[in-house]
Amino acid sequence: MLMLFVLMVYFLNKFLYTPFIEMAEKRRKKVEEDLKSAEQLKEEAEKMRSEAERFLSEARQRADEIVESA
Repeated sequence: MLMLFVLMVYFLNKFLYTPFIEMAEKRRKKVEEDLKSAEQLKEEAEKMRSEAERFLSEARQRADEIVESA
């Protein structure tokens, strides 16, 4: 009886527990990578938005200068 229990624990560990843990670890790493990528994209988008606002502000200033000089 003890031998059957030991065999059952061995097979459950080998075919169920270990693959499940590996799958969960792969999934955790994937989520971690995706979050890091999303954060980088967010920072890049913020920089681009800031630059676009700066260009727009400069264009408005130039337009005001042109209107004033005319």
